[in-house]
Amino acid sequence: MARLTILGMGEALAEFTQVGDYAPLAAEGAYRGPFASGAPLIFATAVSRLGGRGAFLGTVGDDAFGEVVSSFLTREGVDHSGLARTGDLPTSASFVVNHPDGTRSFFFHMRNGAAGRPPPLPSPAYLRQVAWVHVNGSCLAMNDAWWQYCVLVARLVRNAGGRVSLDPNLRAELAGPERIRALVAPIVDIASIVFPSGEEAQLITGAASPAAACAALRQAPHNEAVVLKQGAAGCTVYTQDGTVAVPSFPVQEVDATGAGDSFDAAFLWALQRGASPESAALWANAAGALSVTVTGPIDGAPHRDTVDDFLRRSGRRTQGIGNLLDDTRDE
Repeated sequence: MARLTILGMGEALAEFTQVGDYAPLAAEGAYRGPFASGAPLIFATAVSRLGGRGAFLGTVGDDAFGEVVSSFLTREGVDHSGLARTGDLPTSASFVVNHPDGTRSFFFHMRNGAAGRPPPLPSPAYLRQVAWVHVNGSCLAMNDAWWQYCVLVARLVRNAGGRVSLDPNLRAELAGPERIRALVAPIVDIASIVFPSGEEAQLITGAASPAAACAALRQAPHNEAVVLKQGAAGCTVYTQDGTVAVPSFPVQEVDATGAGDSFDAAFLWALQRGASPESAALWANAAGALSVTVTGPIDGAPHRDTVDDFLRRSGRRTQGIGNLLDDTRDE
């Protein structure tokens, strides 16, 4: 059986985004929604939009907001056979306030809602189809139940012959360095790909610079690449063959929500189709850049033809990208 699934797991949310004039979260204001959201859900959706077999594991309430999430995943073609429904807890929610200076603040009702409860473990047959399981730090930090679940699923996928990726997605203000290192250590040990920011890489390793931190992460026993995400500057890929800096694309940023998740999804999708790490990074930079040009948690996640057209118009569509897209293997 071919391994084709790229799996995300964690929080599924009903998100509401402020519209109109800015108002503090505690004040009366206008909001649009509900929209399906959550970093792992955005990741799985981005995989599917690129033409891959995205899958999602999580929990929603047996309520109207849970139906919003389930219906969205159905429309997007995301395998959500592992999405649990519970009548004990409501679907978790998030509220996004857009500040006049372009920044955003978030209020999450997550840990005490359905998103805080892991779903049942997938079957061995399900896990044998997983090519990549992607672990997000926000899920590792949610509660102990999710931490144990993520570590177990990652190990099961690795033992079944699949591979593991990690986006630390943690900040020092949310957890101290020792706590962050303890949370991610079991995943770092078995991850083939790690997608840190410079700050995250330094927090995890204690190294004095992002470059030194990425070199330290490369020493993990199963590591194939560390992809240092640098926002508008692009990314730098560290592999056994050396270090390659891949610049991003100039775009007008509207909403950066989900950009990192779209980047991760695009990189893994390209690797799965045989791209080199450098070509995968170029493809992921383009997907990430496109994702910030549209408002909404998932609206910006681009489809494959959109990324290809963007690369053509930018003059950066390489032979490696052409080979990636011309590959006709069944997905």
